[in-house]
Amino acid sequence: MNKWNNFDTLEHHKGRIWVSKLFKLENRGNICYLQNGEFLMLAYVSPSMLENKLLDTVIKDIIIANGTPYMLSEDTITCSVCGNSYDEGDVNIVDYPDDVCVTCEKNYTGS
Repeated sequence: MNKWNNFDTLEHHKGRIWVSKLFKLENRGNICYLQNGEFLMLAYVSPSMLENKLLDTVIKDIIIANGTPYMLSEDTITCSVCGNSYDEGDVNIVDYPDDVCVTCEKNYTGS
């Protein structure tokens, strides 16, 4: 597990994008995306980058510059069990307290 980019240090922003919890404290941090249960870093955002722009705008600019605007799509949901991102139709968000993908649902006990 990456000690800097994980479920304890990041919070969900939108789509597949996660941001560092440091933004609330220090106005700086990592922008990451979740892929196959692993957080991969897209960029580090410093306080100077946020002097004239909102965090949402900076994130959108980074995503567009990387050629990956689909990562902001709201149609993607992350499975609470395996941590992988799926199209919303492949994750059960109704029947359980957690969002469970079709793969994990086979063995999910709701614990």
